[in-house]
Amino acid sequence: MENKKKFTEQEVYEIATDAYKQTHKPSYLLLHRALKSALKRLPEECVIYLLMQEMRSEHKTKSV
Repeated sequence: MENKKKFTEQEVYEIATDAYKQTHKPSYLLLHRALKSALKRLPEECVIYLLMQEMRSEHKTKSV
């Protein structure tokens, strides 16, 4: 019997996020630990800014 259930956009996002966490578990845990540590020492806005800068530089590196 074929399952014809359509997933909502939110369900697809949650499934993809869970799959990413499982396939990249060591990296995800390291990132989570590093973010918790950074948030203990820096204001949230600063941590967000640093993450955005890191993503921007990573994006530039991949597109070259």
